[in-house]
Amino acid sequence: VSLLTGTVEISQAYVGGGVVTIEDDNGRTRLENAFDDPDKTIGDGAMGIELRRLSVQEITLVVHPSPDKPDKTVRFEQIKGSVDVLRIGDAKAVTVKLYDVSGVLTKPALLGLKVALTGVSGEVRGKAKEVIELDVNAKVAGTPLSGKFRFVPGDEKAIKLSVTAEGNAAKLAGTIAQIGTDLGGNVDLTVNGE
Repeated sequence: VSLLTGTVEISQAYVGGGVVTIEDDNGRTRLENAFDDPDKTIGDGAMGIELRRLSVQEITLVVHPSPDKPDKTVRFEQIKGSVDVLRIGDAKAVTVKLYDVSGVLTKPALLGLKVALTGVSGEVRGKAKEVIELDVNAKVAGTPLSGKFRFVPGDEKAIKLSVTAEGNAAKLAGTIAQIGTDLGGNVDLTVNGE
């Protein structure tokens, strides 16, 4: 703990097992609320946090993307990889950085096909215009798929997905977009490939 900067610093940690739920909590995610007070900056009674090289294994991630559609849920299991959780300087929000995260999509079902995340990297930022920006590598029924996923709340098409895929994975792009729409946001989809 650095009393001069008001920051809790942890340089390495391991988390095995557990469930992380991301959902709306009065216009913010509960993850944001766990780490910061929206009305304070560091030095004003709020603590900063630098949690670096958090190694995660066997985590389940449950996302409720739309408060007005509580039955629509995205669930990933067997998540592993490295994560940083940061709130630095005068920031009023937390940034979560993901490095080479993998896992399996278990909900919603994508036409009964296995969807495995093989490498996800990027940032989830609180109080930013672009909340999520991820580079995604995945396999759909064993066929490689890569792309960029962005979430921009307030935009007419809040979910922005650019996919490069071949064969069956490219044919599923429309289904992927429909799932995104069903989950609460219109999807801006670009597909490159066959």
